[in-house]
Amino acid sequence: MNKYEVVNINVNKLSHFMRNNHAPEWLQEELNTYIKYSFSNQDWLSKAVFQQPSNGYFVGELSIEGDRNGTGIYVWNSGDIYIGDYYHGKKHGDGFYYDASSNLIYYGGLENDDKHGHGYVWGPGYESQGYYQNGKEIRNDYVRNGSGYHSNNTSISDEEGKGCGCLIMIVVAVLIWWIFF
Repeated sequence: MNKYEVVNINVNKLSHFMRNNHAPEWLQEELNTYIKYSFSNQDWLSKAVFQQPSNGYFVGELSIEGDRNGTGIYVWNSGDIYIGDYYHGKKHGDGFYYDASSNLIYYGGLENDDKHGHGYVWGPGYESQGYYQNGKEIRNDYVRNGSGYHSNNTSISDEEGKGCGCLIMIVVAVLIWWIFF
């Protein structure tokens, strides 16, 4: 077994887990896009390095300085898996994070190793969508669990939300002006 197969086996386990537990098709397709890019793209494979830190395995791109930078896959000894973007050694951009202890997958924005931006959480019997800032959910659009769908609307604070409605109205007004005038 070569060094990439160790990571590939774990990533394929994640894909099978999602398929066997009826994850939404769009989420499975997103994961498969990352997998296909990582293991079928010869350009990426030629740039990818394999690292084996004490807590798992990493396959991905590095910066000139040696930091994880670009697309990468990290498989922890705990079973956790991250597939996505890195910047200056940290999870940053878009990606999948599978938490093996809770059987939950986060897919969405990340910044400095934290959930940040729009995010989606899925697991068997659970689904949630919301907005994250510095690793914390600040707005929850909905939750689906055993008792159905719920719109939680744990909205952002008044200070964080100021101006959102005005901005939308301005954008709509500009678009109308541009189309008709």
